[in-house]
Amino acid sequence: MTSSAQLLHTITDREYADFQKLVFAISGITLNQTKKPLLQNRFQKRLRTLALDSYGAYYQLVMASAAEQQIMLDLITTNETRFFRESKQFHILTNRLPALHDPKRSFRLWSAACSSGEECYSLAMIIHDYRKDAPFQILGSDINQAVLAEAAQALYPIEDAGQIPRYYRQRYCLKGVRSMEGYFRIADSLKQNISFRQINLNYSLPEIGNFDCIFLRNIFIYFSKDKQNEILRRLYPRLAENGLLFVGLSETVNLDGFERIESSVYKKV
Repeated sequence: MTSSAQLLHTITDREYADFQKLVFAISGITLNQTKKPLLQNRFQKRLRTLALDSYGAYYQLVMASAAEQQIMLDLITTNETRFFRESKQFHILTNRLPALHDPKRSFRLWSAACSSGEECYSLAMIIHDYRKDAPFQILGSDINQAVLAEAAQALYPIEDAGQIPRYYRQRYCLKGVRSMEGYFRIADSLKQNISFRQINLNYSLPEIGNFDCIFLRNIFIYFSKDKQNEILRRLYPRLAENGLLFVGLSETVNLDGFERIESSVYKKV
């Protein structure tokens, strides 16, 4: 065993290179040299918990344990999100819903990097309000199991409610009382239409059906251009005819089969 101070040594270039290769093989995420301090800082607490004296020892544990691989991925993935983030895109979706709306069938939407669920519930508020009693389904997926567990609870700090337009907040958010004071919960009328599951976009997709819209926002920064296109090719068959793909406001898609119709919005052709 070693002291806590000794556990705070700097990760070596060799150790970091091993994690770079492993993370890329599992997730397709590219960790460049600027991410080295971030990885070191996020692993330190785990090393203390496990009483390991080096990053190399942690690497060996990760290689031997699928469960620890998942914990490692949960530690390194960044999950920045909020309700109605990049509101321009939610306005675009609202304006496009008349063309996508068919009350005779279920409307299906996939949030393919949903983090802790705020994007899914924001989308659900818009779709539920527009479609009234017409059925819809939203799938939220992420590689990070920890944030998916948070998403499924649909419970958020009360200060986050200010991110939600007042009309939707009054209709779909329930303020916590007693033991839940300081939090709010998403209404069951939305929750019943949303499911969450872990999906790794680096691998062949499971059987999840087709979708009218796919939101894949603000994740391309973590992938090389080749890996971005590989992921897009996997998503293409999952889009319905004339289905819409939403990417981040600063992201672009340059791949056959996707036609840009608005900034950061593409249609399957």
